[in-house]
Amino acid sequence: MCRFKKWMATYTGFYITATVCMAIIVTVVTFVFCLFNIPVDADVKAVWLNIHASIVEVFLLGLFITKFNDFTKKQRDIKGWLDEIDYYRFWKEPEASYRNGGLIKRLNKAKITKIDLYTCHLEGAKLDDVVLIGSDIRGADLRNAILSRANLKGADFELADLSNSQLNWADLSTANLSGANIENANLYGANLSGTILCNTLVDENWFEKLKEWKCIGAGEIEKKYCIFSENLDFDTKYSLKVRVTQVDKNA
Repeated sequence: MCRFKKWMATYTGFYITATVCMAIIVTVVTFVFCLFNIPVDADVKAVWLNIHASIVEVFLLGLFITKFNDFTKKQRDIKGWLDEIDYYRFWKEPEASYRNGGLIKRLNKAKITKIDLYTCHLEGAKLDDVVLIGSDIRGADLRNAILSRANLKGADFELADLSNSQLNWADLSTANLSGANIENANLYGANLSGTILCNTLVDENWFEKLKEWKCIGAGEIEKKYCIFSENLDFDTKYSLKVRVTQVDKNA
């Protein structure tokens, strides 16, 4: 009953219900006239036939109008959600992370997967199963974020902070993680095929973890990159560098 009331509150629900009621009334009246053989003038019959045709026409026209209204409302909602993300872009409080996470899920429900999240605050956000294919996530704060099973194919994470995040079973194929921080991130079962990892901050034993995690594309990464250590402010950091091959040296 509650679902029916909610549906009736929409343009489409109200219009379809009203048209169906009109059609039922006309059908019942017609049936009564036929059942009791009530004499009807030729002019009345013609009018009655026109009423039937008009109901069909009004129904189709009204259905088009309500569908158009639903479409325009959806587009307004999407624009509003994107504007909200832009408004919160440089807000670095826990509430910003909560709101941004909710907006991303709303956009996903509306079939929007390419979202501008440049420098957005998403620390600790629960984004499991989200789809952010090809999204701009450069410089975003995703520390401790939950991105399990997320589709992040082709996303740009350049200089983003993904430390301590949960990326298990995530699809990071062809994503750009250049300069990103993935220290202590869980990448169990993740797809790393074609992932760009130049200057990406990792753990000292990251290659060992990569094998334990059974990541797709792990072998390709080990062949292409090596772990380079450097001291920064009395703290040792480890980053991935492209291996220099013999051909490169000769060139």
